Amino acid sequence: ALEVFSRLRKDYTVQVKDLKAEVAGISSHRHAAKGFKEQLARYLAQMSEVEDEIKTCKEDLKALENEQRRLDCVMNQMDEINAELESCKNEYTTQKQVIKKQFSMLRKDLTSDLSLNELNDMLRDFESQREDQLERKKDLEAKLSALQSDLFILKGQDMDLKSRIARLEAGQEAHEQGLKARSEKLMEMIETY
Repeated sequence: ALEVFSRLRKDYTVQVKDLKAEVAGISSHRHAAKGFKEQLARYLAQMSEVEDEIKTCKEDLKALENEQRRLDCVMNQMDEINAELESCKNEYTTQKQVIKKQFSMLRKDLTSDLSLNELNDMLRDFESQREDQLERKKDLEAKLSALQSDLFILKGQDMDLKSRIARLEAGQEAHEQGLKARSEKLMEMIETY
C-alpha cells in the first residue's frame, strides 16, 4: 500500500510539474498577448495618424494643383505679353524704316519736279506724318517699357511658383515614402500577430 501511495505521489508530482509548466506557458502567452494587444492599439493609433497625414497630403496636392493652374495662367499671360512685345518691336522697326525712307526723300531735290504749292503741301503732309510717327514711337516705346516691366515681374512670379511647386512635390514625395514605410511596417506587424 505504501508503494502505491509512493507511486501515486510521484505521478502526482510529475503531473503538478507538467501543470505548472503549462500554467507558466499560458501566463507567458497571456503576457505576450497583452503586449501584442497594446502594440496593436498603438499601430491602430498610428494608422489613424497616417490617415490624417494622407488627408493632409491630399489637401496639399489640391493646393499644388491650384498653384499649377495659377502658374499656367501666368505662363499664358507671359506668352501673350511676349507676342505683343514682338508685335510692338516689329511695328517699331517698320516705322523706323518708313522714317528713314522719308528722310532719304528729303535729300532728293524735288524743286525741279514740283511747284512751290505742291512742295508746301508735301511739307505739311510730311510734318503731320512725322508728328504722328513721333507720337506713335513714344506710345510704342512706353508700351514696350511697360510690357518689359510686366514680363520681368511675371518671370519672377514664375520662378517663385516653380520653386514652391518643387518644394511641395519634394515634401509630398518624402511624406508618401514615410507613409508607405509605416504602412508596410503596420501590415508586417498585423501579419505577424
